[in-house]
Amino acid sequence: MTNIFIITLLLFFFKTPDPLEIHFQVTHPTCAGKCDGTVKVTVTGGQPGYMFFWSNGSRAQNYYDACAGTGELVVKDIAGNIATGAFAVVDPQPISIDKLVTHPPLAGRNDGFIAVEISGGLLPYYFSLDGEKYSTSNEFYNLPPAPYVIYIKDTNGCLVQSSTFVLDENVNNVDLKSVYHFNYRPEKHALHIYSDIEMSMELADLQGRVLKKEELSKSHDISFDDFYYGIYFLRLSDGVQSSYEKIVKSSN
Repeated sequence: MTNIFIITLLLFFFKTPDPLEIHFQVTHPTCAGKCDGTVKVTVTGGQPGYMFFWSNGSRAQNYYDACAGTGELVVKDIAGNIATGAFAVVDPQPISIDKLVTHPPLAGRNDGFIAVEISGGLLPYYFSLDGEKYSTSNEFYNLPPAPYVIYIKDTNGCLVQSSTFVLDENVNNVDLKSVYHFNYRPEKHALHIYSDIEMSMELADLQGRVLKKEELSKSHDISFDDFYYGIYFLRLSDGVQSSYEKIVKSSN
């Protein structure tokens, strides 16, 4: 009877610990390009007295102020057991200005108009012309001739702004959206733009770099063989007012 008791005690004290495992809880950044993500870690198994070795050199248990990207964590327990885990921190979709429509005021009148269409970020959106007073309306009325910048925030406070553009007086306002048309030519991988009036054309990337520019004409062609997959912005202008369109080149 005594021998059985001793064997039971030995089995109890030498029980093999559970395998060492890493569990990640990732909170992604609030805005694209902002480093406020977190990676919190829970360790199970092994023998307590854990040591943490992050791929960025940190030795803390949790990773704060994380930017978008991937990384690795090595955990070592007091007995020398090692576990390795990988994690990913992902930016939210950035706020993108898809279209900007302007109607300059008539000469001697403050009846200019600006409208903007956006995507990305997190609803609701807030819009401003001065960066201080915001509203949920994406349209601005009764505007005098002047330079303008549109500021856009989402519910997380992520902020983007347009480049500066000018509303000049126009004695013959034309609704630009009604005078130009698109025709995609798949056999040529090209977009043909034709209009009822002469218009200039600029194609820019997301960083605002002008990739293609043509002077006033009723016909423009964009060959997609010249560009990588992604999002581009097309500006059409009659010399007084401008209209903006988002162009997406996909892999399909």
